[in-house]
Amino acid sequence: MTAVAGGFSHRVWRLRTDSGDFAVKQLNPGVAARPSALHRFRASEQIAAAFSDAGIRAVVARDASAEPLRDIGGIWLLTYPWIEGTPVALSRVTADQARIVGGILGHLHRRDLAHSGVPGPSRRGIPAGRWRDLAERSADRPWSGPLGEALPHLISVSADCVAA
Repeated sequence: MTAVAGGFSHRVWRLRTDSGDFAVKQLNPGVAARPSALHRFRASEQIAAAFSDAGIRAVVARDASAEPLRDIGGIWLLTYPWIEGTPVALSRVTADQARIVGGILGHLHRRDLAHSGVPGPSRRGIPAGRWRDLAERSADRPWSGPLGEALPHLISVSADCVAA
């Protein structure tokens, strides 16, 4: 196995075998230890499998319909088929690529798949006081200025989300 870039808070490995190449996602132990985290990973893979079954391109963990998670000595892993590709920096995304992503998102939402155990969208917004508190507590951080400037917009968007 060789480490590959990506994975955000998790680690990703490329596993080369006689049966093909696989991406192995090693879950961050802190994330995996959270209450209901493993249930959410399982549910996420079942939903991805349902989208794939509905004809929507989705990368699905092996054994997603049964048990996609593997515990090896307290390390939680998910295994996916390896897919060659090149990451595209957000600043280099073209309008055509954005349309493709938008089309895929449209197909996902039209399917309206639900899964027991996965909560629907939250109507809970971040209260204005909480935004102000976060801005105040970040006064010594590099993002303090931009956060302060964005504060009215963030408060407005939060209220709009709750209303929606």
